[in-house]
Amino acid sequence: MLEEQGRVLSIDQASGSAWVLPVRSSGCAGCQLQSGCGQGLWSRLLPGPSSAVGMRVSLPEDAPEPKVGDLVRVGLEERALTAASAWAYGAPLVGLIGGAVSVAALAPGVGDGWVAMGALTGLVLGVAGARVGSVLRGPFSPVLLGRAP
Repeated sequence: MLEEQGRVLSIDQASGSAWVLPVRSSGCAGCQLQSGCGQGLWSRLLPGPSSAVGMRVSLPEDAPEPKVGDLVRVGLEERALTAASAWAYGAPLVGLIGGAVSVAALAPGVGDGWVAMGALTGLVLGVAGARVGSVLRGPFSPVLLGRAP
């Protein structure tokens, strides 16, 4: 399980979830590899807490409920990260290639413009499929593991 720390922003009792803002680690902005590291570049371009994005985290029933402002541990299964990456990158790629191949196979005499339009249509459908997959991936949501030490 992948673990990260975050600060609780709000708690939604009705859905059994909380909004958590990940705590930025100090190593990425100040390490020796800033010139060759993409994380160091992003931290310089987007300084401060405004660049961080909150996430909805499921609250387990057996854990004590956190309070707003608490520092907590958040976990995500490795399988969930792999599945989310496959949806996010795989579905648009499959749509792009599938759209181009479909147009080229169904209408062999058309020009490259139509094949490009088929690829673009497949890409849009792939992105839409990835979005639907991300909405339906309920069990792949991060889970609150407890308070941070």
